[in-house]
Amino acid sequence: MARLGDVFGVQEMTNWLKTWLALNITKDGLHEFVDREVKQFQTGIYHNITSTLGVSANTTCTGCLTANILPCPTQGVCKKRGRKSCKSIHDTPRKQHRPCPLSICEAVRDHIKNDHRFDGPSWKNTCAEQWACNHWQIGKCFMPPDGYIGVTSIRDTDFNGVISVMLNCIHFDNLMSFSIAPMSVSPCLLTKARDIGKAVRHSPSCEVTDFDLNDYFNTLETLLKDSKTLANDSNAQDAVSKLILLRNESTISLAEMSHLLKDAHQTLGKAENVTKERKAQMESYMEQLKTKLDEHAETLKENISEHANACTVESKRLFNEHANTRTEESKINLTEHVNTLAKKSIQDIQGAISSKKESDYENKVEDFVRRLKQHYNLTMSHVSISTLLPSGDEFLYKIYAAHAICRIVESNGGNKTENPITTYKEILCRGEHEKLHKRIFLQGEAGMGKTTFACKLVLDWCNPGGALSYISKTFGDANTLQEFKLVLLITLRDSVCERDVTNMIKEQIIDMVYTDTERNDAYGMLNKIMQQEMCLVVQDGLDEWKDPQGKLAQPIMLSCYTQCTVFTTTRPWKLTDERIRKSQIDSLFELKGVRDPYELCKSLLDSFGCNTLKEFKQYVLKNGLHALLLSPMLLSLIVSSWVDGIRLTGSRCDIYTVLVDALFKKASEKNSFFVQPPFVCFQNTRYLQHNFEHLQAIAKAAFVMLFSAEREQSLVISERQLSHCLTPKQKYIALKTGIITERKCVSRTYQTSTCSFIHKSVQEFLAAVHIAENSATLQVVSRFFAENSNAMFENQIFIFLCGLNILLANECSRIIDSTMDTKFLLSTYIEGFIEAQANVQNPNDIDLKLSRFDYNGYYVDDNTFLRILQMNKSNAKLLEIYRYILLPPDVLHGLAQLKDLKLSGCECKGLDLSSCHNLEIIDLDGEGITLQPNAFNGLTQLKTLKLSGCECKGLDLSSCHNLEIIDLDGEGITLQPNALNGLTQLKTLELYECVCKGLDLSSCHNLEIIDLHGNQITLQPNALNGLAQLNKCTLND
Repeated sequence: MARLGDVFGVQEMTNWLKTWLALNITKDGLHEFVDREVKQFQTGIYHNITSTLGVSANTTCTGCLTANILPCPTQGVCKKRGRKSCKSIHDTPRKQHRPCPLSICEAVRDHIKNDHRFDGPSWKNTCAEQWACNHWQIGKCFMPPDGYIGVTSIRDTDFNGVISVMLNCIHFDNLMSFSIAPMSVSPCLLTKARDIGKAVRHSPSCEVTDFDLNDYFNTLETLLKDSKTLANDSNAQDAVSKLILLRNESTISLAEMSHLLKDAHQTLGKAENVTKERKAQMESYMEQLKTKLDEHAETLKENISEHANACTVESKRLFNEHANTRTEESKINLTEHVNTLAKKSIQDIQGAISSKKESDYENKVEDFVRRLKQHYNLTMSHVSISTLLPSGDEFLYKIYAAHAICRIVESNGGNKTENPITTYKEILCRGEHEKLHKRIFLQGEAGMGKTTFACKLVLDWCNPGGALSYISKTFGDANTLQEFKLVLLITLRDSVCERDVTNMIKEQIIDMVYTDTERNDAYGMLNKIMQQEMCLVVQDGLDEWKDPQGKLAQPIMLSCYTQCTVFTTTRPWKLTDERIRKSQIDSLFELKGVRDPYELCKSLLDSFGCNTLKEFKQYVLKNGLHALLLSPMLLSLIVSSWVDGIRLTGSRCDIYTVLVDALFKKASEKNSFFVQPPFVCFQNTRYLQHNFEHLQAIAKAAFVMLFSAEREQSLVISERQLSHCLTPKQKYIALKTGIITERKCVSRTYQTSTCSFIHKSVQEFLAAVHIAENSATLQVVSRFFAENSNAMFENQIFIFLCGLNILLANECSRIIDSTMDTKFLLSTYIEGFIEAQANVQNPNDIDLKLSRFDYNGYYVDDNTFLRILQMNKSNAKLLEIYRYILLPPDVLHGLAQLKDLKLSGCECKGLDLSSCHNLEIIDLDGEGITLQPNAFNGLTQLKTLKLSGCECKGLDLSSCHNLEIIDLDGEGITLQPNALNGLTQLKTLELYECVCKGLDLSSCHNLEIIDLHGNQITLQPNALNGLAQLNKCTLND
């Protein structure tokens, strides 16, 4: 055994050290009790508030900063003189005093203040945004005002902080047997305990008298034995036992003494007001302690040895005799025991090291998540109300409207079905076992709300019980997102020069939440988390990113991140890239705008202070604007215009003209009108006429960027490159209007910046304005489309051009049709035709050229389709219809160049094909299609004929001399006996349930396959004579 008094020459110093150790033991004894009660205090506050407000018990707010809920000035917090602004807590626009949107945070603040014994909570210590998720942030309000900002749990809190919580929080009044009244004549036990800590911390000589030491131990033991609660607390009573051991030094073992020595070094560093000489002296004494402990142990060994030598000869003889009689088995057992102890010691050490590493990792992850959520809540909680005023933002939850999202399922036959979904679980999981998808795509056209949905997802992860998820009619299952340790949102348009997702995260997130000195460690922690934990990486705007090296269709996600799910938003055209294989898309969804457009209209009108929803609906109905309301961007523009007294038609050009005109108002409020407007949509503009030169320059910049050979510069361009398009004055106007935005880039040498248009669709409209005024640009457009096959689907330029200059659009359509080998242009042409009509273009001037028609379920304007088809009678080469449409019998009259015809699901009675002399492929499917008996007369180029479910009586194909494949299916098809006479090129004949009596095939000398099914088919006796090439013949029934 060892005594502290045996090693310290100065007893008062020994007492000082023992007091420090006693305070540490007492603090540990109070841990569980105080932590549990602060947690109950927090729970009681929120239960009381939610009950009073009448909201769900799970409703919380994590979006209010401490500064937001404290009025300025607040005593002890704000630094403000006179009318000058606050220089401390309210020093930025985000930190201004404002009401909590849920009325929760002010109520929590008032509860804390009312339960503080002296009405003076330490607001500087706490983070209000964490009150709902970390009870100790509430506890910190009851600690001294300095030194506790970085504390996150009771384990990080010193003795003075723990005692202060018990002293200052009225909640503890009913938990102690004595009155907690530190200002009374006779101080309570808590006050005495706090004074002990002060005396030890502020002792300049590091000395405590024997009398004081005894009094200190009595006070701390009495506190821990308090009969009301602590007497039944196991941790508190363990601490009492340790205090008794420390008081009675003779019972302290060498191992215990070594442990106390380590604590002594730590406690000395915490001591305040200790002179350098005294601190050095204390450290010297501790070294002596260590040395004397070793000497004391050696002395004990020597005493044992001397005692053995003093034994009698007889004792030694007996001892030796006993030793010699030990069995070999005893030696083996002893060896095994020693080895076992050694292994256990090694395992304990390794376990301690592993536990320490695990604890450090968890703490760092918790810190990473805390910083990330704080960053998201600061940067994403607000959205712009209107594109007319980007700086005018509002809380997202106030103007959020449910998105309309459906799952796209493609069958093996190529048919697509759309299944509406309303939860995050439906997006993230699949199958009855709810296995997580790894690669998820959400497609949607520009302005449909993809970025807003991504922001909502991130905020729901940050605040699972917050206002946004609480009010959401769809995607309210924010708890589903808690499966992910991290949700990492990257905006791809802001990282066009990067290829690696990790580098994008470093640039857009880590560099925003960590200081320079912390970033290297944060990069390593990010890599470790992404490898070990479930993470969700949200890539917003794949269509706005292009691989700098031109090789990849998507940014690189390292294969070692097997726990990560990637959620990508994009415009649909991007997924037509052949480099994005079907196997790389686990699940595909489409965002079609908002479920209830008028819900969003009402929210926006409310935010503008207008109660005119009924009148607004009538205006939308009268002007045919309802289809445009599905796009949140256009909806906000229409609502903003309505509030400002501007009335719109259904023209896209009209809408974007109003937008650009309103933006130019920021440059100059001078009104002027065009005498002869360059375009119909410019007729009523007020601010474009005297800014027209600036508009033309900006429009040219939009065109140059979009049609740049360097595709990565099509949306974001450097300040230097923009200077080639705009003069300093023109750039100033563009920035002032907000049409172009500029962002600074991180650089350690020169300050650089990048520029981009306010929205890609605005850039497309302005580029179309430039083309409409400059016919020579069509050569650039032609070359660009030839080199970039998907360019047509990337933007709305052609549609805008139809509304601005239909003659130039006609010429552009010829270029597009001649240079692009695709059949998916029809939807763009239909929208262009409608735009031309909406802009009162001369109907006789509309002459859009198209040779490939693919009319499927995505387009529902049958009249426009038929008009475009008719204006291309001499041009159409391919016609595919895969939806219901009523076709007139003569719909194909005059389509002399048509080579490929496929109809499915449509209706046409008496279809006549006789004028389509160049047809090579016919594939007709559907009971609604009937053909005239002579429908195929003169089709000498026909090679493939497939009819299924159609009706055709007395079919005669004998004039189709080049037929190679015939596939007929259906009782409604009857053939004449000589229907196939002279078809010498025929190789495959398949008939199912058709009607044909006495069929003769003897002239079909090159037939290789015959497959006939049905009891209505009969053959002449010599029908198969001379079929030398026949390889397969199947006759059933």
